Amino acid sequence: MYQSCEDDGEFGAGQRMLHLLNILNAENVMVVVTRWYGGIHLGPDRFKHINNLSREILLEHGYVKEKEDKKGPRTSKKR
Repeated sequence: MYQSCEDDGEFGAGQRMLHLLNILNAENVMVVVTRWYGGIHLGPDRFKHINNLSREILLEHGYVKEKEDKKGPRTSKKR
């Protein structure tokens, strides 16, 4: 498994997207988000927008496993 991130000046954005991919168990996917300055400072909200867009694209294209797929086998051990 190989995973990496690059912020290219948007400090912390790549790491947050990588964390999102890990949480969603997205496999065999690369996400690239481009943002340019349009005169409005977004502040910390930029991370919310980047993550929401990434999540929407992953869901739309079927790269996110459903909750049932994430669960492991149930055990019948009594404690």
